[in-house]
Formats: sequence, C-alpha cells, structure tokens
Amino acid sequence: MFLGRLADDHGFDYGTIPLDIERRDHRQVLWEELACCGVSASVCAPLHTDPQRFVREWFAEQFEIQGVFHGLEHDHPAFCARVDAQISVPARAEELRATVERGHRQLSEAIRRAGGPPLPAADLLAMWRDYRETQLGSARLAAG
Repeated sequence: MFLGRLADDHGFDYGTIPLDIERRDHRQVLWEELACCGVSASVCAPLHTDPQRFVREWFAEQFEIQGVFHGLEHDHPAFCARVDAQISVPARAEELRATVERGHRQLSEAIRRAGGPPLPAADLLAMWRDYRETQLGSARLAAG
C-alpha cells in the first residue's frame, strides 16, 4: 500500500531490527504497519457477520507480530507501553493519523480506479483504544 509496488516482505530490511522508535524513519515503519492493520480491518469488517469481533481479532493478530521488529517479541506489555507512549505525544499521534489517512487515500484511489466502491473510514486510534481496553492481546498471549 505504501511502497506503490509489490515486494517480498513489504520491502523491509531485516538488518534494521531492532527498530529505534525514536528515529522518525523507524517510527514510520510502525505507523505504516499499524495503518495497514487499521485500513484492512475497516475494509474487511463489513464482509463478516460480526464486524466488531473481526476488527478486534484482525487488529490484534496484525499488531501482535510487530513487537519482533522492535526487539520486544517476548515482552508484549512493554511493546504496548511503547506504542502508548508514542501516541501520547501529540506530534507523534499526528504522524500516525496522517499515515493512516495517506494509506486510506492511496488504497481508496486504487480501488476507485478499478471500479470499486468507496472505502469505509479507518479510525486507528479508536481501534487501539479498544484493543487496550479489552486487553484482547494479553488474553490471547496468555492462552497461547
């Protein structure tokens, strides 16, 4: 969605692991991954009999793999706290919002060019709040 082309593993350079969230370019990787989580969840949710459950489960599944890129694959609570801390900084929350908007716009334009319908909005911050409030991620990891 963000590369504008197909690439193995989204064109990610695994040599950059662990990503340093204080670096804007590394943070942008996380924002783009979260944007893909949110946009794909909102686009696919209407196709399911329980859209809210789909969004929760899909978002959790996609988000929970992100810790590995930050060296926190074995410390999910620390990774969630890191994301919370970033989102609590207004300028960084704006980076995330703008990234989601850009991804949604790019996907919407591609689908429109192919004759598809308008896409539903993706409120990633609402998905994040729901994820944190329901603690779906923590419960899934504990059960796993």
